[in-house]
Amino acid sequence: KSFTKDKNDQIKEYINDLKSQTIHQIRNIKGKHKLIVESLFVNIHLLAVGGLCAATGVCVMHYIGMEAMVFKGHIVWSAGIITASVIIALVAATAAFWILFRLLAMCYALHW
Repeated sequence: KSFTKDKNDQIKEYINDLKSQTIHQIRNIKGKHKLIVESLFVNIHLLAVGGLCAATGVCVMHYIGMEAMVFKGHIVWSAGIITASVIIALVAATAAFWILFRLLAMCYALHW
């Protein structure tokens, strides 16, 4: 492997190497490469719980803020729009955590 490759090329090459291996070979990976594999595929349930907590916080903050607004008139609540906003918050928070933690783990492992 060349030392002149940038990080993106190294990541792409590593992922292509993983695709060509069997599950047994992947389970036997050691060292920094194991950290990369685990950062991509392990603890998905914790990621979902974190996304749920963040999305709940965002939704509660948003809708309490809307309820606290004082003005002439009234707010009409639509169950469909509220449901859509909660789903969007959940997906966005989970995706943001996945990207953040996976990229941090990969960058950490590549610097070793």
